[in-house]
Amino acid sequence: MSVSEAGKHTRALIKVQDGCSAFCTYCIIPYVRGRMTSRPLSDIVQEAEQIAVNGYKEIVITGVHLGAYGLDIGRQTTIADILEHIHPIDGIERIRFSSIEAMNFPPDLVDRMAALPKCMPHFHLPLQAGSDKILRQMRRRYTRKQFSRLVEKLRASFPGVGITTDVMVGFPGETDADFEDSLQFVEDIGFSQLHVFRYSPRRGTPAADYADHVPPHISAERSKAMIALGKQLGTEFRKRMLGKTMNVLVEESREGTNGHLAGFTENYLRVLMDVPNSTVNEILPVKLTALEGEFIRAEPLVVAQVA
Repeated sequence: MSVSEAGKHTRALIKVQDGCSAFCTYCIIPYVRGRMTSRPLSDIVQEAEQIAVNGYKEIVITGVHLGAYGLDIGRQTTIADILEHIHPIDGIERIRFSSIEAMNFPPDLVDRMAALPKCMPHFHLPLQAGSDKILRQMRRRYTRKQFSRLVEKLRASFPGVGITTDVMVGFPGETDADFEDSLQFVEDIGFSQLHVFRYSPRRGTPAADYADHVPPHISAERSKAMIALGKQLGTEFRKRMLGKTMNVLVEESREGTNGHLAGFTENYLRVLMDVPNSTVNEILPVKLTALEGEFIRAEPLVVAQVA
């Protein structure tokens, strides 16, 4: 569960819980990893302190079901408490979640995160389906309306927030109308990035025994349509960011010390820029200037001096 040394990396992962007690009908995780278990807060903070000593600037909080952290220990500690204890650690400049589910998103989490400047304005919220009927059959425990309200609150609290998601197509019983509902809902939400995948049965899960499995060729067509929409939404989001000043954590040098440097903004946009010195693991203020494929070209506003 821990990260022991920095190496050349700039982001460290801290796994704060494992397993899952949600039992979505398509998912094998509860059967192979067991029910959710949360790590003690003191262990998590100790690991974060060591990560800072190792030179990381960004921590990514990971787990199978982050929003449910603490439920197995009586909610004495929540995911927000983890953030508030890690936030003061010197050397850690950024904190973000790998992924967090809408179904167990703590009601006070948005407000508590908004009060912590190191918490990044990026949330990966797995949607899976934009049809209420399919969500019920998946046992996802939220509706379109509830998901939309969460997104609205995030956007009100974090200007320019990046909201990414996972979408499953071809779930058993998904009709053309259900898929159109999902397609329209994804467009209405306006995600900054989609990860699209086709349903695949997992032996031992309830969905594997459902009737009305979607034929592979239809599932493939739906996947292509959803991926195309995701690319369109991603381009639109990046265009809206042009001209803005943001901070980039430089993660790699792509062509040597005088070539392209690549990194991520606060809201998880991939950025390319040219600077005269190698500045990997530095956080640089930049102006976003142009689209370049799935990247954004940026001009550094301050060039870091390398000793």
